[in-house]
Order: sequence, then structure tokens, then C-alpha cells
Amino acid sequence: MASIPKETVYIVLAAGCAVGGFLLQRNYVEGTISDVSSQLTNTVKVVELNQRISTGEVLTKDMCATVEIPVGFVHPRMVREGDLGRVVGNPVRTPVEKNEPLLWNVMNMGAGTSVVEKISEGEKAVTLPVNLVTGGAGLLRPNMRVDIYGTFRQTSGAETEGGGNAEVPDLSAVRLLENVIVVAVGTEAGLDSGSAERINESANYNTISILVNSGDVEKVLLALELTRSMGTSLYCVLRSEMDEVKEQRPARPVSTRELLDWLKAPKVSP
Repeated sequence: MASIPKETVYIVLAAGCAVGGFLLQRNYVEGTISDVSSQLTNTVKVVELNQRISTGEVLTKDMCATVEIPVGFVHPRMVREGDLGRVVGNPVRTPVEKNEPLLWNVMNMGAGTSVVEKISEGEKAVTLPVNLVTGGAGLLRPNMRVDIYGTFRQTSGAETEGGGNAEVPDLSAVRLLENVIVVAVGTEAGLDSGSAERINESANYNTISILVNSGDVEKVLLALELTRSMGTSLYCVLRSEMDEVKEQRPARPVSTRELLDWLKAPKVSP
């Protein structure tokens, strides 16, 4: 059997490498085009203004329009279409130009709108008692977003030193609600607290009102009564202003036993 010339082998290998490189490059380009197309077609409707408004001017529905923007270009502080009813009737804190997207931080929320008017269809406002620890150390303000966690007491059987069985208290912490809006802090329902005296007063709150889906009201009320009877608490956990997207992860209770096991486990040095 005649041997294949080395030149032929080299040519075949080179051709194979060229074809392989072409296919890899084409797959990369097609994947990039697909990602960009997906970003451009996956849009969110946000509110923009169809005229210029000045500081202190009250926003009306006629001043607003909605525009679709690719998700990748949406600023977390932009007012979404579904929140239009919450901003209408409130003045702006700074001038806003025509065709400029409306941002939450330019709105003086609550100055011309009652709490009831801020509740959208399918939502309820639930009031929770808080203190400095459970209520964010006096830092909460209306329109902030928080997570609600609860600690609950359990009992489990454990052997005592004498060989008997005793009830050992055990706590669990779990996230109940995620990314909910604080609609009122105490009796303060607006973003602009005005003078320094009012700001100090608003920091001394002992209740907050949060917006929850109608289907979650019973869960919140039962959790509140359960923590009261157990001597535990519900906690408001502050979120980043830039983090308005839900984490989409299931809530999993973490027990004190799991925490102690984690503390006892050997730590790997970095």
C-alpha cells in the first residue's frame, strides 16, 4: 500500500484546522448576535415626560408617556409603567426635561397623594410594629424596598445529662417577603420630610406599612402573631437601591443548629 505524501497530510490538516476555526468563529458570532438581539427584543415599559416640568410642579397623567427600553438599558430608579398611578398627583423635586425618563428620586412622593391612592390593584398595605433593631435603626423612609425576615421558635427532643428527655428550644430564621415597598413609616408617607425637625421625627417611628400582594396578607398576619406568641420578631432588612429585581430563589429556613454546625466546621484558609 502506497504511503500518503507528507505534503498531502499537511494540506489536509491545514484545511481541517481552517474549517474548524471557521465553524468556531461562526458559532461565536451567531451567539453574540443572538445575545444582542435578545437584549434588544426583551424590553420594559418605563415612564417618560412629553413636556418639561419645573421644580414643585405637580405631575399629571397628561404629562406622561410610556416608552419601551431594552432591559439592559433600564436604570433601576426609572419609574415603570405599572407605577404610573403612584407618581401622578405628586410634585417633582427637581426639573425634568421633555422626553427624559422619570426617576423615583426626582419625585416628592406623598405630598399630594394619600397612602390609599398608592395601593395598586391586587395589593394591600400591612402595618408592622418595629423598633430600632427590627425596623432598620430609624433609617427607613417611604418608597424604600426591604426584605422581611422572621425568627421562629421550635422545640425538639434532646437527651439530658441524666439520660432523660428535655425540650430544647431551637430558633429558625426565614425570609418571608422579598423586595417589598415601604409605603409609610409611622405616619410619614412622603419622600421629602421637609425640615430637619421633621426628619428627626420620622426617624422615631414604631410602625411601618408595606405593600404586599393580596395573597400574602394572611401569611404576614399569621407570622406577626406567631412571633408575638413566641417572643421572637419580624425584621426589615435593607436592600440596595439598585437592586429592585427579585432574586427568584426559594426561602429556606436556617436553624440555630445549622448555624452552630457551621461555626464548628473547620474553616479553609484563603
